[in-house]
Amino acid sequence: MYTSEHIAIVAINALCIGILTVMTFVLLIAVRGKKASGYAALIIMLTNVPVYLYNSTRSIGLFSVAQYFFPLATIFNVMLMPLLFLHAKKTLNYNFPSPANIWLHFIPAVFSGILTIGYFYFFLSAEGRRNFMINEINGSDHWTMMINSLMVIVQGFVYFFLIFRLFKQTRTRIQNKYSEIELCHIQWLFKFNIMLFSVFIIFAIAYSINPRTDVWLLPILSTIAMVYLVYNSIKNPIPEVQFENDLIKPEMEISNKAVPDMIQMNDYVKKIISFLNESQFYTNPDLTLNGLSRATSISEKNISKSINTILNKNFFELINRLRIEKAKTKLTSEYLSHNTIESIAKECGFHSRSAFYSAFKKFEGTTPTAIIKQKNVLKPCIKTKEHLTF
Repeated sequence: MYTSEHIAIVAINALCIGILTVMTFVLLIAVRGKKASGYAALIIMLTNVPVYLYNSTRSIGLFSVAQYFFPLATIFNVMLMPLLFLHAKKTLNYNFPSPANIWLHFIPAVFSGILTIGYFYFFLSAEGRRNFMINEINGSDHWTMMINSLMVIVQGFVYFFLIFRLFKQTRTRIQNKYSEIELCHIQWLFKFNIMLFSVFIIFAIAYSINPRTDVWLLPILSTIAMVYLVYNSIKNPIPEVQFENDLIKPEMEISNKAVPDMIQMNDYVKKIISFLNESQFYTNPDLTLNGLSRATSISEKNISKSINTILNKNFFELINRLRIEKAKTKLTSEYLSHNTIESIAKECGFHSRSAFYSAFKKFEGTTPTAIIKQKNVLKPCIKTKEHLTF
């Protein structure tokens, strides 16, 4: 006889499984299966749905059905974090591990599978398996499941630390070597991982208080995270960018191997600013530190060190500041009568209107539209000319 609690458990899990599945396929279709966010959604769905199915069928007493979901649940819940970490490495274009090293990440999942499945199917009779699941319902987990839960918790802390370290390294790398503002959209993926970490902490605390919160709390939290992922993936798609090799080959090192002094760095900055202003090189939306290095015959290292020290900016800030200053001189009613904001954005080095607005908001604290509406700002002054002086 099913109670209202049983009905609620089935309803919550069925609804969450439905939403996870629909959201995953909507995202895969929206990004045509080519974007990293689509694979992230697939990982979350495939590793969580078996757990939901096992927990829900076990909780309402369908033990004959639950036993078939048990092996998938105990293996996949230990695979989630390694998969998310490897996905993050791939997304952020870090050197992907060799096949042998990849398998090392899944040793805990294999161990958990051998331990829990071996005990469940080979040491327990049908009645023993039934009692095993009844004890779980009553909050008394078997020692094999305690080990499984401990591995999940330890993995969570270890892999989230590694993922956040990757994002920190990537942020520094982008700002020092790339100029495309759309790369900042990776920031929301960082926030998504913070959300996942929050879900992990909330669930770990709840589970330690009452293990059976796994029946309803985990599906709800995971579904909320999935909705956030899908919404941002469609609104702020992560560009597919292949980062250049960070290591400069000896034959590609242009000049100035020695660390420059202040006089040299001042000279480098003057040369760089002069070149950028005269050539309008910064209007190339795909400009990178390597490209500027080749054009000025100054090594990447010396460019970065010089603009960081003398201008107190990184490469990303310098290039996008020049683009914004150029755009501000064109945001006049007269110029806009023959051009659109989109055309101004592309003319100044931005791939899209959204990228232009993001950069403008970042550097000016307002939007191009707001600037246009301000009568006094429509008259360029010396400080807003596109040519920076040094």
